[in-house]
Amino acid sequence: RQDNGGRWFHENNIDRTFCGALDLDDVPSLEDNFPGSKKYKTVWRIFNEFNIYFGLLPKELNEKLSKVEGKDVTEVDAYSCGSPASGPFNRYCYGGGAVAQVEAWGRYLEFKRDNLKGAGIADADIEGMKGCYATTTFEDYFEMVVLYGKRARANSEDVPKRTKYNEKAGDTPGPFYFSTTVFAVPFIVPRQYIEDYMNDAIEKYNPYYNAFGGFSSKTGDQADALSEAYRDGGYWTLLTLTEVVNSTLAAGDPFRDGISTSVLNDDFFSEGGDFRKMYDITSGKFPGFVSHNHLSLSPRGPMKDDKYYRKACDMTKSQAVIDEECMSAQEIVFGTDRLRRLEATQRRVDPTGMLICRNCINDNVKHKYARFGPGACMDDRRQLYSSEK
Repeated sequence: RQDNGGRWFHENNIDRTFCGALDLDDVPSLEDNFPGSKKYKTVWRIFNEFNIYFGLLPKELNEKLSKVEGKDVTEVDAYSCGSPASGPFNRYCYGGGAVAQVEAWGRYLEFKRDNLKGAGIADADIEGMKGCYATTTFEDYFEMVVLYGKRARANSEDVPKRTKYNEKAGDTPGPFYFSTTVFAVPFIVPRQYIEDYMNDAIEKYNPYYNAFGGFSSKTGDQADALSEAYRDGGYWTLLTLTEVVNSTLAAGDPFRDGISTSVLNDDFFSEGGDFRKMYDITSGKFPGFVSHNHLSLSPRGPMKDDKYYRKACDMTKSQAVIDEECMSAQEIVFGTDRLRRLEATQRRVDPTGMLICRNCINDNVKHKYARFGPGACMDDRRQLYSSEK
């Protein structure tokens, strides 16, 4: 996040911090620690608040903690930490970021002690939560994977103790026959929205992939393809394409209950919806708001026939109709204005189209898909998990 984001394992001496507070492993006396309980919700909210303030708003965090003894969090320490697709649980830091985060977490719990006690959490348990962060130092990503693989084999009877792969790092995620985000859109939540609507940001848009913010808004040579969403983003999360997507999955499909509750539907794009609170469309130009990283074949923007972009794409229609009626994946990633410039550049540099890839610039080929994205795969899943089988 100190350059353009996404640079996690390219330097030595990386610290990984992990907090098991939401599993409440370090607070055994909290008996009702299941999701939905008042205690769980309170801890979950405070944990996410802290990670947002530490990672995106360190100055505001220092103001809140001004009466709690301890060191202020510097921007350098705050922006040296992030989490690639692991939410607030795992944080990876360069330099002194990990130590600063652990210390600030203890101070934030003091700041929130009354809120925690109001939820029925005892002082002893709050003290236990201060120790939920554990810091491990390793040199690179490979060492981390091998190290934690060894620990898993040592602590679990379900993991083979000795195999020929013990010293090898596997792919994460592993190979699969369709995208891991086929049902969702990697949506970038603006930093300003998070600051203005903290409650909604936490409740609706789970802080999932923390690779934005920091100094990224101040870097670049104005010759890159990043949209303003990348520059001004706070984090990205996964939004389901429409409410109807869940209805296309048969009962028993494990993906059915694992999708975020936030959806890319008409309410999201409506006049009073969150999209307008996040992005300016008064110029008539549609902004990029989706991350190209983890983009599957499925995402589309709102309907083209409404110049105010108030109606979501109906993903139950055929792929040909979707491509005709809805804004393309490229438009929702790069924005309409930037996309035109990139298309012209791509045609000039690659006139034969040799470098075009799926969902990349100038990928305007009519691909033969069934009714929803990679439709054949979806049909296979419906059949596999059908309650009639």
